[in-house]
Amino acid sequence: MEMGNCENPPPSDNIHEKLKQLALEAQKHPPLNRNRQKALNQLAREIYQLKKINSNLLFHPQKGKWSPEIYDELYQEALQKTCIYVCQKIHNYKPEHPVMAWVNFTLKNRFSDIAKEYKNRCISILSLDELDRYIITKLKKEPPPETPLWQQLREFLEEDPENLFKSDHMRNRPEVTFQSLAIAKFVEGKTWQEISDDLGIPVGSLAAFVTRRLQKFQPYFQKYLQE
Repeated sequence: MEMGNCENPPPSDNIHEKLKQLALEAQKHPPLNRNRQKALNQLAREIYQLKKINSNLLFHPQKGKWSPEIYDELYQEALQKTCIYVCQKIHNYKPEHPVMAWVNFTLKNRFSDIAKEYKNRCISILSLDELDRYIITKLKKEPPPETPLWQQLREFLEEDPENLFKSDHMRNRPEVTFQSLAIAKFVEGKTWQEISDDLGIPVGSLAAFVTRRLQKFQPYFQKYLQE
């Protein structure tokens, strides 16, 4: 398991030993066993806490290639998938290797996969400006408020029948939902810079949030705006 020069400094002996003992404890019990799950849950918590108490213990692949907002979201997803993989494959752990060597090796691969998927999505889905143009085209180039389609769009965003739009919010800002951003932009007609100024959130952060949600919400817009 070669990490090369990309591996961060190894964890302290105490942390290494604690993670090793949790992994070995989990291996003692069969799948779905309560004690196994307890050890795995603790192992995952310890790995997550390393990001808060000593981020140097976790590898940060491709960190200089992304904006901080986008990188944080990609990294969180990669770390989550890494912990899931480690817990699912705990029987493969070999005690002669540090747990963090396995974690960082897996994290590097998971981040690479997620970053590649993100790039591909950005090519295939609508950008913010493209979504603007798409909606404006469907709405007959900025219709007056009394236009039925404009009213339907407003009602669709506000009512959010399946609670999809209001349930997605920016990290640590529960009031900044996809619903509120979409209404501000596509109903109230605010520019992204105006929204940024109102909320005190950089345009780049808004773009990262909205762009990633467009993949799952785009079909709803397209279906709803069909004539």
